Amino acid sequence: MTETHRANVVGSLLRPDELKQARAARDAGTMSRADFKRIEDAAVDEAIAAEERAGVDVVTDGEMRRLFFFGPLTEAAEGVSVTEGATVVWHDEHGGTPSVQPVALTTPIRQTRSLATEEYAYARARATRPVKVTLPSPLMFGLLWKPGVSDAVYFRDP
Repeated sequence: MTETHRANVVGSLLRPDELKQARAARDAGTMSRADFKRIEDAAVDEAIAAEERAGVDVVTDGEMRRLFFFGPLTEAAEGVSVTEGATVVWHDEHGGTPSVQPVALTTPIRQTRSLATEEYAYARARATRPVKVTLPSPLMFGLLWKPGVSDAVYFRDP
């Protein structure tokens, strides 16, 4: 009997320095959106190529278009705004680690675009293997709850 082993990518690949620098320049207003997209697309192309060279069965775009895991939720919805962050405690087998979140739920959430169309369509057009896109759960919005801000939006008197 032949034994089959599958390989999958779980999580983000490391962002190349050029992409990190381009994101900072775009955010600072010193790089055009077109120039940024060219660099971002090149990073995605390299992520797909690296996964295919490594023999990964189902490839991703390396999550190069995301600033963080649940970025698609906050980037594809209204209702999340930059605000003074509330401390959130992340738990693991060693206890908890405080983390300050820079955004919070500040108005009712409303989807404004697809969570994954751009990631999937671009990767599918370039990959020679099946493609997957990670979809974070909407429950991740709970991490953006800021007492005194979010509750004022969702728990108003009629």
